[in-house]
Formats: sequence, structure tokens, C-alpha cells
Amino acid sequence: MNVESPRFPLMDSLRALAAISVFFAHGLLLLQALGGKGLSPLLARQDVGVAIFLMISAFLLYRPFVAARYERRPRPRLVPFAIRRVLRIIPAYWLALTGIAIWLGFDYVFSRDFYIYYGLIQVYDTDTLTNAIGQAWTVCIEITFYLLLPVWAFLASRRPWRTTREFARIELAPLALMFVAGVAWNLWTREADAAGVTKATPGIYTLPAYFEFFAIGMALAVASVLLWNRPTQPAIVRLIDQKPWVPWLGAAIALWVSGLAGGAYDRVSNLEFVYRHEMNALFALLLLLPAIFGDQTRGWVRKLLANRYLLWLGMTSYAFYLWHLAILNRFVEYDVPDTLGGAGYLLSAFALSLLFGGISWYALEIHALRLGRRLSRRDTHVPTPQDEIELTHVPLGVGAAEAAPGRE
Repeated sequence: MNVESPRFPLMDSLRALAAISVFFAHGLLLLQALGGKGLSPLLARQDVGVAIFLMISAFLLYRPFVAARYERRPRPRLVPFAIRRVLRIIPAYWLALTGIAIWLGFDYVFSRDFYIYYGLIQVYDTDTLTNAIGQAWTVCIEITFYLLLPVWAFLASRRPWRTTREFARIELAPLALMFVAGVAWNLWTREADAAGVTKATPGIYTLPAYFEFFAIGMALAVASVLLWNRPTQPAIVRLIDQKPWVPWLGAAIALWVSGLAGGAYDRVSNLEFVYRHEMNALFALLLLLPAIFGDQTRGWVRKLLANRYLLWLGMTSYAFYLWHLAILNRFVEYDVPDTLGGAGYLLSAFALSLLFGGISWYALEIHALRLGRRLSRRDTHVPTPQDEIELTHVPLGVGAAEAAPGRE
């Protein structure tokens, strides 16, 4: 039995949903700052996109390490892993950083401190953490996770196991501690101003503040490996397989309930801040379940995720994410909200973000990915939306055959 990582094709569409969520989080907050109405509980929580992005990365990147350990094969090699990660992240980021700095006049990016921004270390100083590409703090967190992951996998491999139950305990117990450490970090490091609004400090923009998201994603990787091709699935997996709308209904309820406690930038206590953080984690977990477990052709949820346009946006979502806030801010300077109204402002900025994301993907990212595969001796073919649509006809996680490796 081989449990090598399949592609999990619907993850791209979840990335698309995450990108849309972050876009509207920023766009609606900018409109509110311009004098718009307060946001409803549902719209107030559009920052959940970050949880989705980070949880997907944790799942897809940790799964090959878990699969190798479970089958007692050598771990994925460190140098090829590093090459693929660097070429996936850095070229598109450097392009976006340079273009945005020139377009918006961020001369400090090209000063003697250029290495701070090009080196993705801006989050470790309060004076720089949201400069240039403000939302790139999540990219900084991803980079530190990439550094942590091989070390974590190596330490896990030092503990021998004999039974599946023992394997699960060795894997999941440290992840539970990681989750608890994340909760404690957010309780103790958050700082608020006199009005109770959370301050932008390195404490909430670095890896430990998001341990919960990564711990859940890594735990899903462990569960996926243990259940892969298992003849009899647990009741919860059968439910997800047959009724994928159930976890999505739970995600919608979690999002609404979380929104009742206020939006992402409202004044809250430390406990309320952590509560919303964990509700984001719960939302992302429930959203991911149908894309991990069950027949990927069953139910309207998976048919929605197999939509070719959603898959395309997911494929180009990285550059979309990097460029969208600069576009939103520039459109405010151009008085687009006054000219086209709030809806026109959001739609036009969304369309331009799609364009920039597509240009970055076809002109740069796809070639960087092929180079990364070539240097790491992988198949140089990079999946397209059509490939992903065809792969949704492979039932994943319930007695399925192995699919091709993913591109995460």
C-alpha cells in the first residue's frame, strides 16, 4: 500500500476562496474607513482567508513527510524541498515588491534597508512589519514554517513505533502541544491601545501566533495518511464523503457566530481576540474536510470546487494576494469609490487583481515552478485547471488509487 501524497485537486479552489475572502476583507474595511456602513457579522470576519491559506500549506507540505515515515521510507530530501519552496515564493514576491514599490512610490524599499523587505524579515520590527506589501507578513510566516517543517519531521522520525495507534500518538501529541502553545502565545503577547484595539506588533505577525492553524493542518495530514485506502472508514469520514455540505454548514455557522463578537479590527479583550482566532481555525478546518476526505465527485460542494474558473483563480492566487491591496489603495487615491460606487470599486479592483495574478503566473511563476521541479528531479509538468478538473474524477481518501504529486 502506497500513501504517497496525491494532488488533492480541490485545494486550489479553496485557495481561491481564501484569496476572495482576504480581498473583500481589505476592500470592505477600506470602504468602511471612507465612511461606509458598519459590516454585518458575516462580512466582519472575512479575515478567515489567512487561516485557510496556512492550513492548506501545513496539510500539503507535511503529508509527504508523514507518508514516508508511515511507510518507513526515507524522508523527502531537504535540498530539493528548499529549492521548490524558494522558487515558489521568492520570484513572484520580488516581482510584486518591486512593482508595487515603484507604482506607489515606496522609496524606502530601495534604500540601504532593502534587504529587510527582499529578505522577508520586515515582520520582526514594529516600524516595518506592514510596510510595502502589508499583507506579506503571511509570506514571512510561511517562510519560517518551511524552516521548521524539516526539523519537526526529523525529530518525529527519531521516535520508533510499532503499531498504527502508536504512530498516531507520536505524531498527534506534539501537534496538540503546538496548538496549546499558539493559544498561550496569543493570550500573552497581544497588546492593545487605550481604546482596546489590537496593536500591530511582531508578536501577532510571526509564526507562534499561528501555531494553531499549522497544527490542525499537520494533524489533517496525519489523519489522511492513516485513513488512506483503509477498507472501512470511521463514521465521521463516511459522513463527509456522503454529505460534504454538512461540514460547510458548520463552517458557515462558525463564521457567523465569530462575527457576532466583532470584526477583525474591533476593540476586544485578549480572550475575545483568541476566541475569534480559534473560530477562524474551526472555520478553515470544516471548509477543508470535503477536499481531503471522500469521493471528490460527490455532492454540490465538490462540484462547486471543481469549477474551472475557481481552479484558475486558485492557481494564480499567490500573485493575486500580493497585488490586491496595492490596487485597492491606489483605486481609493483615484477616487474610484466616489466615481463607480462601492460595488464598482470592488469589482474593478478585483478584475485588475485577477489580471496581475494571471500575468505573474504565466510570465514568471509557472517557469519558476518548472525550474524547481527540474532542479529537484521532479516531473516538470505544472498542473493546469483542466488537469485539476480531470483529477476530481479520482475518489480521494476512500479506497482510492494514488494520484500524481501535488505542486504545493
